[in-house]
Amino acid sequence: MNYDTKVAVIVMLLILGGLFWFFHKNVTIHQARLSGNDSLLTEIKKWSGVITERGAEQAYLEFKSETAGIPDLGQQHYIAHVFGIALYDKQGFSGISVCDEAFNFGCYHSFIGEVITDQGLAVIPELDSVCKQKFGEGDMICEHGIGHGLVGYLGYDRENLLKALAVCDTISDINEIGGCKNGVFMEYNRQTLVDPSGSMDSGRRLGDSDPQEPCRSLPEKYLPACYNEQPHWWKNVFQRDFHKVGELCRQAPTSKLGDICIRSLGYSLGVNFNYDFSGIITACNAMPNQADRILCKAEAATSFPATLSQKKLQLCRDLPGSMQEGCAH
Repeated sequence: MNYDTKVAVIVMLLILGGLFWFFHKNVTIHQARLSGNDSLLTEIKKWSGVITERGAEQAYLEFKSETAGIPDLGQQHYIAHVFGIALYDKQGFSGISVCDEAFNFGCYHSFIGEVITDQGLAVIPELDSVCKQKFGEGDMICEHGIGHGLVGYLGYDRENLLKALAVCDTISDINEIGGCKNGVFMEYNRQTLVDPSGSMDSGRRLGDSDPQEPCRSLPEKYLPACYNEQPHWWKNVFQRDFHKVGELCRQAPTSKLGDICIRSLGYSLGVNFNYDFSGIITACNAMPNQADRILCKAEAATSFPATLSQKKLQLCRDLPGSMQEGCAH
Protein backbone atom coordinates (compact mmCIF):
# COMPACT_ATOMS: atom_id res chain seq x y z
CA MET A 1 0.00 0.00 0.00
CA ASN A 2 1.60 3.29 -1.07
CA TYR A 3 1.64 6.47 1.00
CA ASP A 4 -1.31 8.17 -0.77
CA THR A 5 -3.47 5.09 -0.36
CA LYS A 6 -2.62 4.87 3.34
CA VAL A 7 -3.59 8.51 3.83
CA ALA A 8 -6.87 7.98 1.97
CA VAL A 9 -7.70 4.96 4.12
CA ILE A 10 -6.93 6.85 7.34
CA VAL A 11 -9.08 9.81 6.26
CA MET A 12 -11.95 7.48 5.36
CA LEU A 13 -11.72 5.74 8.72
CA LEU A 14 -11.79 9.09 10.50
CA ILE A 15 -14.85 10.17 8.52
CA LEU A 16 -16.65 6.91 9.24
CA GLY A 17 -15.69 7.14 12.90
CA GLY A 18 -17.04 10.68 13.07
CA LEU A 19 -20.30 9.66 11.43
CA PHE A 20 -20.67 6.75 13.83
CA TRP A 21 -20.15 9.08 16.80
CA PHE A 22 -22.61 11.62 15.42
CA PHE A 23 -25.42 9.14 14.97
CA HIS A 24 -24.76 7.04 18.06
CA LYS A 25 -23.39 9.47 20.62
CA ASN A 26 -26.49 9.37 22.82
CA VAL A 27 -26.71 5.58 22.83
CA THR A 28 -23.10 5.60 24.03
CA ILE A 29 -24.06 8.03 26.79
CA HIS A 30 -26.88 5.72 27.87
CA GLN A 31 -24.72 2.61 27.69
CA ALA A 32 -22.14 4.20 29.94
CA ARG A 33 -24.70 5.65 32.33
CA LEU A 34 -26.98 2.59 32.48
CA SER A 35 -24.23 -0.02 32.44
CA GLY A 36 -25.64 -3.18 33.98
CA ASN A 37 -29.26 -2.08 33.57
CA ASP A 38 -29.97 -4.26 30.56
CA SER A 39 -33.75 -4.01 30.80
CA LEU A 40 -33.70 -0.21 30.48
CA LEU A 41 -31.25 -0.29 27.60
CA THR A 42 -33.44 -2.86 25.89
CA GLU A 43 -36.49 -0.61 26.24
CA ILE A 44 -34.59 2.41 24.94
CA LYS A 45 -33.43 0.45 21.89
CA LYS A 46 -36.92 -0.93 21.35
CA TRP A 47 -38.58 2.50 21.21
CA SER A 48 -35.70 3.97 19.23
CA GLY A 49 -36.43 1.32 16.64
CA VAL A 50 -40.17 2.04 16.62
CA ILE A 51 -39.46 5.76 16.16
CA THR A 52 -37.19 4.97 13.21
CA GLU A 53 -39.72 2.63 11.60
CA ARG A 54 -42.99 4.48 12.16
CA GLY A 55 -42.09 8.04 13.08
CA ALA A 56 -41.98 9.76 16.45
CA GLU A 57 -45.67 10.75 16.68
CA GLN A 58 -46.96 7.26 15.85
CA ALA A 59 -44.40 5.67 18.14
CA TYR A 60 -45.53 7.87 21.02
CA LEU A 61 -49.17 6.95 20.43
CA GLU A 62 -48.22 3.27 20.56
CA PHE A 63 -46.09 3.85 23.65
CA LYS A 64 -48.96 5.60 25.47
CA SER A 65 -51.39 2.83 24.56
CA GLU A 66 -49.00 0.18 25.86
CA THR A 67 -48.01 2.04 29.01
CA ALA A 68 -51.57 2.98 30.01
CA GLY A 69 -52.16 -0.67 30.89
CA ILE A 70 -49.59 -0.58 33.71
CA PRO A 71 -51.53 -0.31 37.01
CA ASP A 72 -48.78 1.50 38.95
CA LEU A 73 -49.14 5.18 38.03
CA GLY A 74 -45.75 6.08 39.40
CA GLN A 75 -44.14 3.41 37.27
CA GLN A 76 -45.93 4.79 34.22
CA HIS A 77 -44.15 8.09 34.80
CA TYR A 78 -40.71 6.51 35.02
CA ILE A 79 -41.31 4.31 31.98
CA ALA A 80 -42.17 7.51 30.10
CA HIS A 81 -38.63 8.63 30.93
CA VAL A 82 -37.43 5.79 28.72
CA PHE A 83 -39.41 7.07 25.75
CA GLY A 84 -38.03 10.59 26.28
CA ILE A 85 -34.49 9.21 26.07
CA ALA A 86 -35.26 7.24 22.89
CA LEU A 87 -36.99 10.27 21.37
CA TYR A 88 -33.96 12.50 21.85
CA ASP A 89 -31.72 9.77 20.47
CA LYS A 90 -33.63 9.77 17.20
CA GLN A 91 -35.09 13.25 16.82
CA GLY A 92 -32.71 15.55 18.61
CA PHE A 93 -34.01 18.88 19.91
CA SER A 94 -36.95 18.92 17.45
CA GLY A 95 -38.48 15.96 19.27
CA ILE A 96 -39.65 18.24 22.06
CA SER A 97 -42.87 18.84 20.11
CA VAL A 98 -43.83 15.15 20.47
CA CYS A 99 -43.97 14.97 24.29
CA ASP A 100 -47.17 15.88 26.09
CA GLU A 101 -48.68 15.84 29.60
CA ALA A 102 -49.23 12.05 29.65
CA PHE A 103 -47.89 10.10 32.63
CA ASN A 104 -47.30 13.26 34.64
CA PHE A 105 -45.05 14.73 31.92
CA GLY A 106 -42.55 11.86 32.13
CA CYS A 107 -41.50 12.21 28.47
CA TYR A 108 -40.64 15.89 28.95
CA HIS A 109 -38.63 15.27 32.12
CA SER A 110 -36.16 12.86 30.58
CA PHE A 111 -36.14 14.48 27.13
CA ILE A 112 -35.10 17.88 28.46
CA GLY A 113 -32.59 16.23 30.78
CA GLU A 114 -31.06 14.50 27.77
CA VAL A 115 -30.87 17.77 25.80
CA ILE A 116 -28.85 19.46 28.55
CA THR A 117 -26.71 16.43 29.32
CA ASP A 118 -25.79 16.27 25.63
CA GLN A 119 -25.57 19.94 24.64
CA GLY A 120 -24.55 21.66 27.87
CA LEU A 121 -25.53 24.96 29.46
CA ALA A 122 -25.49 26.90 26.18
CA VAL A 123 -28.84 25.35 25.22
CA ILE A 124 -30.67 26.62 28.34
CA PRO A 125 -31.92 29.96 26.85
CA GLU A 126 -33.35 28.16 23.80
CA LEU A 127 -35.01 25.55 25.99
CA ASP A 128 -36.49 28.23 28.23
CA SER A 129 -37.85 30.07 25.20
CA VAL A 130 -39.43 26.92 23.76
CA CYS A 131 -40.98 26.13 27.13
CA LYS A 132 -42.57 29.56 27.37
CA GLN A 133 -43.90 29.38 23.81
CA LYS A 134 -45.54 26.03 24.52
CA PHE A 135 -46.77 26.45 28.09
CA GLY A 136 -46.80 30.19 28.80
CA GLU A 137 -45.02 32.30 31.39
CA GLY A 138 -46.28 30.24 34.32
CA ASP A 139 -44.68 27.05 33.00
CA MET A 140 -43.31 24.61 35.54
CA ILE A 141 -43.20 21.45 33.42
CA CYS A 142 -40.34 22.28 31.06
CA GLU A 143 -38.56 24.22 33.78
CA HIS A 144 -38.70 21.15 36.00
CA GLY A 145 -36.99 19.12 33.27
CA ILE A 146 -34.34 21.82 32.92
CA GLY A 147 -33.58 21.44 36.62
CA HIS A 148 -33.05 17.69 36.20
CA GLY A 149 -30.78 18.27 33.22
CA LEU A 150 -28.67 20.85 35.03
CA VAL A 151 -27.71 18.46 37.82
CA GLY A 152 -27.22 15.59 35.37
CA TYR A 153 -24.85 17.77 33.36
CA LEU A 154 -23.00 19.53 36.20
CA GLY A 155 -22.78 16.69 38.73
CA TYR A 156 -24.30 15.41 41.95
CA ASP A 157 -22.22 17.09 44.65
CA ARG A 158 -23.05 20.12 46.77
CA GLU A 159 -20.90 22.56 44.78
CA ASN A 160 -22.68 21.64 41.57
CA LEU A 161 -26.07 21.74 43.31
CA LEU A 162 -25.43 25.42 44.02
CA LYS A 163 -24.29 26.00 40.43
CA ALA A 164 -27.47 24.39 39.10
CA LEU A 165 -29.66 26.55 41.36
CA ALA A 166 -27.79 29.64 40.19
CA VAL A 167 -28.61 28.76 36.58
CA CYS A 168 -32.28 28.41 37.56
CA ASP A 169 -32.08 32.00 38.79
CA THR A 170 -31.14 33.16 35.29
CA ILE A 171 -34.26 31.82 33.55
CA SER A 172 -37.87 32.90 33.89
CA ASP A 173 -38.70 30.42 36.65
CA ILE A 174 -41.20 32.24 38.87
CA ASN A 175 -42.43 29.46 41.16
CA GLU A 176 -40.70 29.20 44.53
CA ILE A 177 -41.37 25.48 45.05
CA GLY A 178 -41.89 24.04 41.54
CA GLY A 179 -40.23 24.45 38.19
CA CYS A 180 -36.48 24.50 37.70
CA LYS A 181 -35.43 24.50 41.35
CA ASN A 182 -37.72 21.59 42.16
CA GLY A 183 -36.21 19.63 39.26
CA VAL A 184 -32.73 20.40 40.63
CA PHE A 185 -33.52 19.03 44.08
CA MET A 186 -35.35 16.01 42.70
CA GLU A 187 -32.41 15.06 40.50
CA TYR A 188 -29.90 15.75 43.28
CA ASN A 189 -31.77 13.37 45.60
CA ARG A 190 -33.18 10.73 43.23
CA GLN A 191 -30.69 10.79 40.32
CA THR A 192 -33.30 9.78 37.74
CA LEU A 193 -30.96 10.58 34.84
CA VAL A 194 -28.59 7.97 36.24
CA ASP A 195 -31.42 5.47 36.69
CA PRO A 196 -34.57 6.45 34.77
CA SER A 197 -36.49 3.48 36.24
CA GLY A 198 -37.24 5.42 39.43
CA SER A 199 -35.95 2.57 41.61
CA MET A 200 -33.91 5.03 43.71
CA ASP A 201 -31.07 2.49 43.72
CA SER A 202 -28.80 5.25 42.44
CA GLY A 203 -30.33 7.92 44.69
CA ARG A 204 -28.49 9.93 47.30
CA ARG A 205 -27.60 7.98 50.42
CA LEU A 206 -28.09 9.25 53.96
CA GLY A 207 -24.97 7.74 55.52
CA ASP A 208 -23.80 9.77 58.50
CA SER A 209 -25.03 13.07 57.06
CA ASP A 210 -27.63 15.34 58.61
CA PRO A 211 -31.04 14.34 57.15
CA GLN A 212 -31.91 18.05 56.91
CA GLU A 213 -29.15 18.57 54.35
CA PRO A 214 -28.85 20.07 51.81
CA CYS A 215 -31.72 22.32 52.94
CA ARG A 216 -30.25 23.35 56.29
CA SER A 217 -27.18 25.06 54.85
CA LEU A 218 -28.66 26.59 51.69
CA PRO A 219 -29.49 30.27 51.10
CA GLU A 220 -32.99 31.08 52.35
CA LYS A 221 -34.43 31.70 48.88
CA TYR A 222 -33.94 28.03 47.95
CA LEU A 223 -35.54 26.53 51.08
CA PRO A 224 -39.17 26.33 49.83
CA ALA A 225 -38.13 24.24 46.82
CA CYS A 226 -35.75 22.16 48.93
CA TYR A 227 -38.38 21.30 51.56
CA ASN A 228 -40.92 20.63 48.83
CA GLU A 229 -38.69 17.81 47.55
CA GLN A 230 -37.00 16.63 50.77
CA PRO A 231 -39.87 14.42 52.08
CA HIS A 232 -39.71 12.25 48.95
CA TRP A 233 -36.06 11.51 49.64
CA TRP A 234 -36.87 10.82 53.29
CA LYS A 235 -39.59 8.36 52.27
CA ASN A 236 -36.90 6.32 50.55
CA VAL A 237 -34.05 6.49 53.03
CA PHE A 238 -36.35 5.83 56.01
CA GLN A 239 -38.30 3.10 54.15
CA ARG A 240 -41.68 4.84 54.24
CA ASP A 241 -41.61 5.56 57.97
CA PHE A 242 -44.18 8.32 57.55
CA HIS A 243 -44.10 9.32 61.21
CA LYS A 244 -40.36 9.93 60.90
CA VAL A 245 -40.88 11.92 57.71
CA GLY A 246 -43.53 14.06 59.41
CA GLU A 247 -41.22 14.75 62.34
CA LEU A 248 -38.41 15.77 60.00
CA CYS A 249 -40.78 18.11 58.14
CA ARG A 250 -41.55 19.86 61.41
CA GLN A 251 -37.84 20.35 62.08
CA ALA A 252 -37.73 22.80 59.16
CA PRO A 253 -36.65 26.33 60.19
CA THR A 254 -40.15 27.86 59.92
CA SER A 255 -43.74 26.65 60.20
CA LYS A 256 -44.33 27.73 56.58
CA LEU A 257 -41.53 25.45 55.38
CA GLY A 258 -42.92 22.66 57.54
CA ASP A 259 -46.32 23.14 55.90
CA ILE A 260 -44.73 23.00 52.45
CA CYS A 261 -43.04 19.74 53.42
CA ILE A 262 -46.23 18.11 54.79
CA ARG A 263 -48.29 19.29 51.83
CA SER A 264 -45.76 17.91 49.34
CA LEU A 265 -45.72 14.58 51.16
CA GLY A 266 -49.52 14.44 51.17
CA TYR A 267 -49.82 15.28 47.48
CA SER A 268 -47.39 12.50 46.56
CA LEU A 269 -49.30 9.80 48.41
CA GLY A 270 -51.96 9.53 45.70
CA VAL A 271 -49.45 8.15 43.21
CA ASN A 272 -47.55 6.24 45.92
CA PHE A 273 -50.68 4.28 46.85
CA ASN A 274 -52.28 4.23 43.39
CA TYR A 275 -55.07 6.41 44.80
CA ASP A 276 -56.09 3.80 47.37
CA PHE A 277 -57.71 6.04 49.97
CA SER A 278 -57.14 3.57 52.84
CA GLY A 279 -53.36 3.55 52.27
CA ILE A 280 -53.29 7.34 52.06
CA ILE A 281 -55.25 7.69 55.30
CA THR A 282 -52.92 5.27 57.11
CA ALA A 283 -49.85 7.22 55.93
CA CYS A 284 -51.34 10.60 56.86
CA ASN A 285 -52.45 9.31 60.26
CA ALA A 286 -48.77 8.66 61.01
CA MET A 287 -48.10 12.41 61.04
CA PRO A 288 -46.90 13.70 64.44
CA ASN A 289 -49.99 15.77 65.28
CA GLN A 290 -53.65 16.14 64.33
CA ALA A 291 -53.18 19.36 62.38
CA ASP A 292 -50.60 17.70 60.14
CA ARG A 293 -52.79 14.62 59.68
CA ILE A 294 -55.54 16.87 58.36
CA LEU A 295 -53.13 18.89 56.20
CA CYS A 296 -51.71 15.69 54.72
CA LYS A 297 -55.13 14.25 53.80
CA ALA A 298 -56.47 17.53 52.42
CA GLU A 299 -53.45 17.89 50.14
CA ALA A 300 -53.61 14.24 49.09
CA ALA A 301 -57.20 14.81 47.97
CA THR A 302 -56.08 17.55 45.56
CA SER A 303 -53.92 15.01 43.70
CA PHE A 304 -56.85 12.83 42.60
CA PRO A 305 -57.74 13.05 38.90
CA ALA A 306 -61.36 13.79 38.00
CA THR A 307 -61.87 10.18 36.89
CA LEU A 308 -61.37 9.02 40.51
CA SER A 309 -63.88 11.37 42.14
CA GLN A 310 -65.57 8.58 44.10
CA LYS A 311 -62.28 7.46 45.66
CA LYS A 312 -61.49 11.08 46.45
CA LEU A 313 -64.86 11.43 48.19
CA GLN A 314 -64.01 8.52 50.47
CA LEU A 315 -60.77 10.23 51.45
CA CYS A 316 -62.56 13.52 52.04
CA ARG A 317 -64.95 11.82 54.47
CA ASP A 318 -62.00 11.26 56.80
CA LEU A 319 -61.56 15.03 57.19
CA PRO A 320 -63.39 17.20 59.75
CA GLY A 321 -66.99 17.89 58.73
CA SER A 322 -66.36 21.56 57.97
CA MET A 323 -63.73 20.62 55.37
CA GLN A 324 -65.48 17.76 53.61
CA GLU A 325 -67.58 19.74 51.15
CA GLY A 326 -64.67 21.89 49.97
CA CYS A 327 -62.45 18.80 49.70
CA ALA A 328 -64.91 16.93 47.49
CA HIS A 329 -65.00 19.65 44.82
